Amino acid sequence: TMAQLLGFRLEPLSAAATEADKLSERDAHKLLAEAMDVSQALLAAFADGRIDALERKRLRVELREVIRAAETILAKLDEEVA
Repeated sequence: TMAQLLGFRLEPLSAAATEADKLSERDAHKLLAEAMDVSQALLAAFADGRIDALERKRLRVELREVIRAAETILAKLDEEVA
């Protein structure tokens, strides 16, 4: 597969949350830290009154990290129900 060619292993999403990787306070801290990164990037972007291309790129990256942290929590919540 493409994953193997790139040196990775492809596994189902349900296998992503293992027994040792249950929902914890660490997930809350990760989500908060990522949200703070977005806040800091936004404040820096607004400092000069306009958002330039580099700032847009950074904001997109930071926002995707927040989404990823939230999706991790959602996946762990779903795993606990199953």
